Amino acid sequence: MGCDIHLHIEVKISGKWEHWAAPTVSRYYPLFALMGNIRNSNGIKALSNKRGLPEDITEVTRFVSKCEAGHGHSWLNSEEISVLTDRIDKLARPEIRNYFCFEQEFLHSSWFLGNSFASFHKQTATYPKEIEDVRFVFWFDS
Repeated sequence: MGCDIHLHIEVKISGKWEHWAAPTVSRYYPLFALMGNIRNSNGIKALSNKRGLPEDITEVTRFVSKCEAGHGHSWLNSEEISVLTDRIDKLARPEIRNYFCFEQEFLHSSWFLGNSFASFHKQTATYPKEIEDVRFVFWFDS
């Protein structure tokens, strides 16, 4: 039985978290290990270790998480999303990275107002002042 990730992207606008997207992410266990220490058979240092859902989660993400049976609930902040982008290239074997285009498919093609989510914390000045933060909220199924 395989394991999949359920990812929701949330954006903080004028002090309130809003649901932005729920992209489909390909099954790739090194990515799951890096994001949430799930299916970590290679000793990958995880960015998050089952933090649970954020207290101020959006209603959409909360509703979906209640409807779907899952485990390993966690989230990444904007700085961790940037680190995720840097580290995923090092985890993927070239033939896998090229075949699935993980970095582009998952991180760089998820455009957010003209830039990738991975660059948000480095380029906040290029966004409208109302945009305060971004985060990935996720969980896994088995």
